Amino acid sequence: MTHVAVVGGGYAGMAAATTLAAQGIRVTVFEAAKQLGGRARLVEYRSTAIDNGLHILIGAYRETLRLITLVNPNAADAICRTPLEWRIHGEFHLAAATLPAPFHLLAGFLLADGLSIRETANLLGIPEGTVKARVARARARLKQMLQQSLGATL
Repeated sequence: MTHVAVVGGGYAGMAAATTLAAQGIRVTVFEAAKQLGGRARLVEYRSTAIDNGLHILIGAYRETLRLITLVNPNAADAICRTPLEWRIHGEFHLAAATLPAPFHLLAGFLLADGLSIRETANLLGIPEGTVKARVARARARLKQMLQQSLGATL
C-alpha cells in the first residue's frame, strides 16, 4: 500500500491529505507547530484570542468550504455565514447589503462610513466634484441594475 508524507498542516497540506485519503492512500501529516491550521488558526495576542483564518472562509473560497464539509459533514451547522461587515478601529465601516451579488458590495461601498468626499478625493488624487459625480452615477446605475434584476420600480 502507498504511504504518503504531507509536510505542513495548513489548509493546503490538509487538502492534499484529505484528497489522498479519499482515494484510499495512507497519509501521515507532519506539522512543526503545536496545532494544525498553518496561518489559519487561533492566535493569542496580549491575552486576546484572534481568529487568524477568517480571510480564508469568505464565500468565494468554495473549495475550502467543500473540504471542511468533507472532513466534517455537519460543518454547515458550525459555520456562521453572515453578510460581509468590515470595521476598522472605529474609523471605517462597510457592510454588504442584503442584495444579490454583485449589488450587495456595490451598495455597501456606496453607503460605507468613514471617508468623506474630500478624503476620498485626496486619496484618489482627483477633484471632489469628480468623486461626487462618480458616486451619483454609481447610485443611479445601482438603481437601474436592481430594477432590471428584480423587475420592480424603485
